[in-house]
Amino acid sequence: MSILRLPDQPGSRTGFFTVTVLFLALLCLNPSHAEVSGVLAAVLGAVALGSCRAAILWREPLVWLVLGFGVFSTLVLAWQGKPPGPTAIIYGWLIPLTVGKILAHFRGPALHTDLLFGTAALAAVLLVFALLPFLGLSELGSIRLGTADLTYTFRNQTRTALFACLAALIALTHTTLPRRLAALALASCAVLLPIMVLAGKRMTLAAFLASSAFYALVRYRFRARTVAVLGLVVLSLGGLIAVLDTGHRFDLTPAHLLPSQGVQERAAVWYAAGKLFQSAPLTGTGFRTFQDAAAPHVAAYRAAHPGTHDYENLGDAHNIILHLLAESGLVGLALFSAMLIIPLARAWKLRHTHPAALCLAACLVLVLLNFQLHMHLTAYNVSTLLFFFLGLAQGLTSPEDATPC
Repeated sequence: MSILRLPDQPGSRTGFFTVTVLFLALLCLNPSHAEVSGVLAAVLGAVALGSCRAAILWREPLVWLVLGFGVFSTLVLAWQGKPPGPTAIIYGWLIPLTVGKILAHFRGPALHTDLLFGTAALAAVLLVFALLPFLGLSELGSIRLGTADLTYTFRNQTRTALFACLAALIALTHTTLPRRLAALALASCAVLLPIMVLAGKRMTLAAFLASSAFYALVRYRFRARTVAVLGLVVLSLGGLIAVLDTGHRFDLTPAHLLPSQGVQERAAVWYAAGKLFQSAPLTGTGFRTFQDAAAPHVAAYRAAHPGTHDYENLGDAHNIILHLLAESGLVGLALFSAMLIIPLARAWKLRHTHPAALCLAACLVLVLLNFQLHMHLTAYNVSTLLFFFLGLAQGLTSPEDATPC
């Protein structure tokens, strides 16, 4: 059930909008300190909604799915005699989910433009970080600066690439809007595309191209505009790869890929994930237990493949499906899949009536594609961003969504 006809409480709404902007800014600039502002934004949003509508927010299936996944994960760990602490992040997903839903309800059709302004702000921040090394500023105390090592912001280049690709995709959905908005969108793309190329993340860039194609084909069908938009994006990225001399990072030939550390690393953890799933197909080994549980299987794989690189990232399975099957089994995979499908289906349903719907659907597609080779489910900034977008998609409203409250 969704919400419309919101009570007129401008003071509460202003506070909610202000703290939400702070929450999103901290999520990008200092994610370890963002959670408090997220809780405050959710509380202010609930106050602005009023008690009846705030209660409706918590009666939606998506909230119960998150709680169900959290309780299930907690029980699995308890059954195995392990502390439930690792599951705290699951319950924390309710914060960005709630903030996103309330924001979408309040802003209505203006949400699409709001996303562009957020994209422009992120592009400006990344531009500043990219220019700092040229000004001789590579460190500020213990803080490392520059897009090559955004330790203080996105934590690593993979997450930087994901944030930049999402922002570029949002900007791309505004390039055919009125001139001023289109100019802002193009300027944002001009900043974000080089950063995406410099990050050198093949899968993230491929996910961006695929989600851009998804948006263009759904929005424009098989028209000349579709070819023009996608062609311009591909040509721009190809030119940047050549100019910035990053072709080696985007070499997709088997001779280059198969012996690479990334492929070897994934082969080992995928093998381990399969073994863990076989040992507990319904419940998995427990949430955030992959690193310890997979270690003996990775060791066995490396013994059978002596050419494998020494370094193995055992923190996750580098694939969202395999990771969930290994840690949470079929039950956990079903619960988490439902969390993704419900908001995505709502955005798809409203793609012709809500300006932001198709944009949000494309963003969710990008994240899900990226999760096939980069699994950041337990990374606070990425999982928070994902559930914020899920909340936005679930909070989209149409005239028939009015409630009697």
